[in-house]
Amino acid sequence: MTLALLAAGALLLLLAAPLPATLRRDLAGVSRPALVGGGAGAALGLALGDPATTVLLAACGGAVMVLGRRRRARLRASLLADAHLRDLPDALELLAAAVDGGAPLPRSLAAVAPHVPDPLGAALGRAAGAANAPTGPRLGTAIRDEHPALRPLAAIVAQSDELGTPLAPALRVLAADERARRRSASRERAAAAAPRMMLVVGLVLAPAALILIVGAQALALIDALGPGAAP
Repeated sequence: MTLALLAAGALLLLLAAPLPATLRRDLAGVSRPALVGGGAGAALGLALGDPATTVLLAACGGAVMVLGRRRRARLRASLLADAHLRDLPDALELLAAAVDGGAPLPRSLAAVAPHVPDPLGAALGRAAGAANAPTGPRLGTAIRDEHPALRPLAAIVAQSDELGTPLAPALRVLAADERARRRSASRERAAAAAPRMMLVVGLVLAPAALILIVGAQALALIDALGPGAAP
């Protein structure tokens, strides 16, 4: 229990110290689940009445909570990136058509954004609004700051802005690349799902079917050997 209290005090001192904002945010994200898991483990250890078990359960509880929080954060980030990339090829085709029509790029992006599903449409709209502001960043920088999944688009926009290269062909090439990447990712997920399905069949469905067959045979044998069976 003493060690758990010392660890909690150390975390509180770290959070109160004058640290950089990024480090403080990371420590806060780790300390809360660690304190919750460690407190639950320590309470269970105290109920068992063994100091060594208390320390061990507190450490295990904190580690489980921290790892679970990080896993959920990675899952949320992956889902958000997939949501941005899902509609990106269509948005790039619309943007290329608008640029081919002669409209300036920020205006084209602002016109395309309402026709793209969220969250990608909202991100493109925010980037266009930020670039149109009097003291706003360049459009490529604004797009890049919205989400890491939009960095290829931001690089193409920045290159066109700096070098004057044609933008519409590059947008169409990027759209084709994104569609090819999504098809490849779908094939990889399908290939990875096959072994998992075989594992489910081997560990769940096959034993269940075997239990039914053996159970039916056992019931038939019991009936045959029961009191009413012929001698």
